[in-house]
Amino acid sequence: MVYALALCRGDSDASACATCVAVAFQDAQQLCAYRKEATIFYDLCYLRFSNLDILASAANDILYFRKERNVSAPAAVFDAAVVALLNATADYAAANSSKRFATGEEAFGGWGIPSIYALVQCTPDMSPAGCRSCLADIVSMVTDPKYYSRSPNGRILGVRCNYWYELHPFFSGSPLLHLQAPKFDVAPPAPSPSQVPADMAPPANRGGRKRRAVAISVSVACSTALIISAAVFVCVIRRRRRKPPKKQSSE
Repeated sequence: MVYALALCRGDSDASACATCVAVAFQDAQQLCAYRKEATIFYDLCYLRFSNLDILASAANDILYFRKERNVSAPAAVFDAAVVALLNATADYAAANSSKRFATGEEAFGGWGIPSIYALVQCTPDMSPAGCRSCLADIVSMVTDPKYYSRSPNGRILGVRCNYWYELHPFFSGSPLLHLQAPKFDVAPPAPSPSQVPADMAPPANRGGRKRRAVAISVSVACSTALIISAAVFVCVIRRRRRKPPKKQSSE
């Protein structure tokens, strides 16, 4: 028996969702042929199939992405703002949305960063408590220097819950939540009118380390490349981890 789970992003329309899922099923047969378990992530949806009951487990195998450089804001200030935004958005998604989905915007106003934007989502079968617990686990990665501390963006793609934050709008529609700017313990430097804020530029993503996860290096500029790379890496790495080493053959 084969189990499958497909989930579209909460801000995608029906047509885009259907197209994404159809492509996912097609690509899964090509990229992950003969695999007992695989997950393919796309920008608007993901597909997971397994020989085990997917919904019977709350395990949240993840991929994560981050930019190599850091923002100029102090870690304590920026990380706290990101955590506050993700937690507020996670609370809304878990308790106030049947889709277990929410988006948010937080004013920042210092160090060349006008605002921070976030999107969170759980699979809709999860209870509010289960969804919130799942999100809390991955939000805790924000303050870790190995992952997202001072990172201008962070994206975790999980099979049960996920989040994405950026310094620019990236989701469809208006944010469901609006947070006021935090109070800074450290005064931000005065902005220079002749200087373009470096923190707003979108350089390439770079991979980090493993934390029950697969980290990959891809370019944000090409979503197709991101999609295909994610699919290939999930299938290949799962295959290598699950397949025992072959014995030497006499042939």
